Amino acid sequence: MRELRDQLARVGQDVARVALVVGSGGNLSAREPGSDEFWVTAAGTWLDELVEDSFVRVRVSDGSIVGEPRNDPTTDSPCTPPPIRPGPTSTRSSTCTHS
Repeated sequence: MRELRDQLARVGQDVARVALVVGSGGNLSAREPGSDEFWVTAAGTWLDELVEDSFVRVRVSDGSIVGEPRNDPTTDSPCTPPPIRPGPTSTRSSTCTHS
């Protein structure tokens, strides 16, 4: 799962580099295939400055936080799980930018 979190950090840097976001600019999330957990950016993070503590693991099935993160998940995290729920039209990640 840490590799997936690192990939999300690179996506955040990329979308900021090509000016698809302004400021904190949105949220990123991704689910490992077959897992009931996903990474989501923490509240108040800047997509071009993402580090390990910029993410929170959340359980898809009930929205609970996994572990003891240093930050709260984005306030949009309740909206994040549905598009990445397992199923025939499943996606593995979600990028929501605000520009």
